[in-house]
Amino acid sequence: MGGKKFNLRVLYVEDDFDTREAVSEMLQRWITELYQAENGRQGLELFKEHQIDLIISDLRMPLMDGLEMFKAIREMDGNIQIIVTSAYSDTDYFLKAIELGVTQYVLKPIDRQQFFSAIERCARQVEMERQLRLQEEELLKSKTDLEIRVAERTADLLKANELLKLEIAEREQAEAIALDAYGQNLQLLSSIKSIVIGVSKEDLIFQWNHAAENTFGIPTAAVIGKPFIECGIRWNWDQVTREINHTRNKGESVRLDEINYTRLDGKDGLLGFSINPIGDQFEGNASYFLFGSDITDRKKNELKNALSQKLESIGQLAAGIAHEINTPIQYVGDNLHFIRESFRELEKLFEHYDLLLDAVKNNSNVQAMLAKVENIIQRIDLPYLSAEIPKAIEQSQEGAARVTKIVRAMKEFSHPSQGEKHPADLNKALESTITISKNEWKYVADIETEFDPELPQVTCVIDEINQVILNLIVNAVDAIKDSKADGGKGKIVIKTGSKSGFVEIRISDNGVGMPPEIINKIFDPFFTTKEVGKGTGQGLTLAHDIIANKHNGSIEAESELGKGTVFTIQLPAAAASRCKK
Repeated sequence: MGGKKFNLRVLYVEDDFDTREAVSEMLQRWITELYQAENGRQGLELFKEHQIDLIISDLRMPLMDGLEMFKAIREMDGNIQIIVTSAYSDTDYFLKAIELGVTQYVLKPIDRQQFFSAIERCARQVEMERQLRLQEEELLKSKTDLEIRVAERTADLLKANELLKLEIAEREQAEAIALDAYGQNLQLLSSIKSIVIGVSKEDLIFQWNHAAENTFGIPTAAVIGKPFIECGIRWNWDQVTREINHTRNKGESVRLDEINYTRLDGKDGLLGFSINPIGDQFEGNASYFLFGSDITDRKKNELKNALSQKLESIGQLAAGIAHEINTPIQYVGDNLHFIRESFRELEKLFEHYDLLLDAVKNNSNVQAMLAKVENIIQRIDLPYLSAEIPKAIEQSQEGAARVTKIVRAMKEFSHPSQGEKHPADLNKALESTITISKNEWKYVADIETEFDPELPQVTCVIDEINQVILNLIVNAVDAIKDSKADGGKGKIVIKTGSKSGFVEIRISDNGVGMPPEIINKIFDPFFTTKEVGKGTGQGLTLAHDIIANKHNGSIEAESELGKGTVFTIQLPAAAASRCKK
């Protein structure tokens, strides 16, 4: 590492003060210019203000994490070099970072040699790109100068014969430089691990890298120069063509998160793709690049983890739901027993009514039969039965309705959605989740609801939203338990509404609350404030992933120690339609 110093403008983003200071001191020995930020939002502003060559950033940070910052920066500069420093070996985060073009990954604590080597590789890439731009500028300038000289000397061919030969040689040299630069570009594109497909404005394929060959099983030589639509990829061409046309007409990059395609083994797979225009001439015929990768295995793991979390929640609720159902079933059974015994007594009375009726018709032993009827009426206490039997029937109906409500809520909560988004009524989903979790909270807290009756339906994976709400209710109950040493009951308030183009859910409790140093970490994987064995630290991480990453929404927490916590979920109204009442 010696005294070598790289000509780089570096943006370093790290939320931990001590780490930022230590690494910044190291970087200032190696680079020419350093800018520092403590979160993704601040880093994004510094990137806009300065011409940055290299970004070195943590992944998990408050306000805006590394992935969100990378995504925003990639939209402004698709070639920026990025090094991720993280203490987490999180495969899902790593894959997302790779999709956003992260070039290097260094685990914390940082190894100086590994860190220096990563910066050196990025410096070489930056220098290569600088040289490439310089060559392109020199080539353009050379071409312009050459054309001017040719135009000036064409008028006097006899005098300019020798000069013309020289200029031809210069042109050949310029073309050689251009071909060399083109070859370097091809080599760079071929080395990228993501799928890269380049299509000209005439719809002919001019780039098909090794990743495309390996994914689709189609050699580069078989497709170069051929129409893209005839390349042989087995996917939904109508959808892909529609998005390509949008890119060409609007000049906007398009992201296709999940495209079904047929893999080499004949099985169904999923691709994540972006379509990016080349140049600034669109009008329906621009050249474009497709960048992507196979995300089949990642999606399978996501579904497996979500199912595991759901089964864990259902198992946790099972005993409570059984108790909630058992209570109304018990008094339904008691009432049915009472009605059966009462009916037996009434049957005897009906039999003597028949005998009395016969006696009246035959005008014989009427008084004796009347006395027997009156005796039975007195013995079975007919007025009491007349009053209590309707009550028993009504109570039984209420019990059956309560069981029906619990079963329906459980069915709605646990119904598998296969990961597909559909319009859903969030008020109804909240009511179902509150119902099935009643045994978790009824002895600890009272739940108050303030639902907006005009709340729009939201296009979402509703069982995943149910899972988030359940996790937040259980967390609120635990917080209230910790704050009520005297065994008193707390309060949980759940509200819904529309605000600034978003559908909003607010869940607040008057539990123990959290200090500021904890509130910034609650969405980190495996972070938990509960005792060992009582929490895995995955509930809020899963909630953040479902809301922020899968539904393009936000989930935030506000808390004050000793007073309670408020979680606010917002889902974009762009994916919503008004409920029909």
